[in-house]
This record gives sequence, structure tokens and C-alpha cells, in this order.
Amino acid sequence: MQAFVAGRVDEAEALATQALEKGRAYDPANVMVMYTAQMLGIRREQARAGELSGAIKAAVAQFPLIPAYQATLAFNYSEAGELDDARREFEVLAKDDFATIPLDGNWPIAMLVLSQACATLGDKERAAILYDKIAPYADRCVVVGTLVNCYGALGGYTADLAATMERWDDAEREFEAALA
Repeated sequence: MQAFVAGRVDEAEALATQALEKGRAYDPANVMVMYTAQMLGIRREQARAGELSGAIKAAVAQFPLIPAYQATLAFNYSEAGELDDARREFEVLAKDDFATIPLDGNWPIAMLVLSQACATLGDKERAAILYDKIAPYADRCVVVGTLVNCYGALGGYTADLAATMERWDDAEREFEAALA
């Protein structure tokens, strides 16, 4: 994660692969999920997010009661330009204003990836709902697992939601706050 946050994407990929190999011996049940979480950020930076669809589908199958994985699948489809698939997954989670997503340790990442899928899909109505849910936490940084990946401040994602709603002043304020 430190290499990734510092912008050394190739080094981060090599280190993630090393961690995968070592982790197989110590925690085979979770190592692939953590590796996929690391690679999601890396592949996104490389504009290759679509390569992870299979691994994310496997995580959804392995952990069907954790909505954050399905949210990540919606996000991944949106990043890969597979908008019909992204919308299908997004709609399942958007039911009852995202009430299916529990307020647990996975909530921040679920909200983050859903906000990105929502922005890509251009869903103004759901953008307002997500914005209201995550804006109180805009100054918080989202870290996955035990320092597996870092997505930065939620404010960067509320900014995307504000832009989706064409609330340009809010978007600018949120982007500036996230940068700070």
C-alpha cells in the first residue's frame, strides 16, 4: 500500500504478488480476497480494472452476505465500461436507499465504490442519496483491510457525487477539502 500511495504502481504490483505467494501458506482462505483488493487499485491506475471481474465475482460467491463485495463488482464493471452489468449490480444494492448495506467495517468501502459506480452511471437521484450518507465522513480516509489498500478521503468521492448532481460549487469545495 505504501508503494501504491506513493505512486510507485509497478513496485506495488510486484509487492502485492510477493505478499500473495507468502500469504498462501498462512491464510489461504483470505489471501486471494486481499490480493484482489490491492490489485483493484493498481489495475484502476493502469486502466485495466476489467481484468479483475473474475476474482471479484469469486469474492462475491465466497462472501455473499457482505454487500461490499457486490458493490465492488458494480464499481469494477463501471470502470471496465460494462455499464449494463454495473447498473444491474448497482440496482440490487440501491434498493430502499442502500438499506441493505450494514453500518459495519465494510461500509466505507462499499459507499466509496458505489459512489464511483453511481457517478459513472450518471444516476443523479442515487448520487443525492449516497452524498447525504457519506458527506458526514468526507474528511475520513478509507483503508481496506489491514493496510491492504488506501482510497484516500471520502471527500473525493462526495465531490464526484456532487458533480454527478451538477452541484458544481459543492463539487469544487469537496475536491479541495479532499486534496487538503
